[in-house]
Amino acid sequence: MPYFVTGTDTDVGKTHVTAALVAALRAAGRPARAVKPIETGWNSETSDAQRLARASEQSIEQTIHLRFALPRSPAAAAEAEHRPIDFSALLEWCRQQAGDPLLIEGAGGWLVPIHGRHRMRELSQALGAKVLVVGRAGLGTINHCLLTIESAAPVGVILSRRPQDELEFARENAHAIEEHSGARVAIYPDQLPAILAWF
Repeated sequence: MPYFVTGTDTDVGKTHVTAALVAALRAAGRPARAVKPIETGWNSETSDAQRLARASEQSIEQTIHLRFALPRSPAAAAEAEHRPIDFSALLEWCRQQAGDPLLIEGAGGWLVPIHGRHRMRELSQALGAKVLVVGRAGLGTINHCLLTIESAAPVGVILSRRPQDELEFARENAHAIEEHSGARVAIYPDQLPAILAWF
């Protein structure tokens, strides 16, 4: 069963969390793997896919399907390069990937456009994937998480806590999100063992 990792926004720590989960699962003896089907704003030195490849002990070629230079939505970045994305080919590439578990990291958030009317949501649904939502631990995360939960119905929400984020504030936010959505919420890195039990 694949897990589709989506964010409540860009730069919320999605790749950081995904790479850490894969590394921890592999350290525990699971053949976990993460892939990034599409990456925009491509830079070989700083790419998200490179981080996932290292965590999965895979090559970059095994980890990414499409890459675009412009840091925009996949649809906009592809249009700028006159390379429209073939959604069927993208879906087939994702279906061919293996991992136990397999974590598929989306680009940006749940409703980010891929091509035409296809968004990250449609990719995840076509794959029959379970959804993991990654959000900020600090101010503003409650609203963004609740909106994404309503649309994505995830198996869990992970609040990515940066060193400058107060743990007690992150706990308050996690409690509020759980109370208002009924979703399972955990804080990374503080509750990593609880998150690993989701797989």
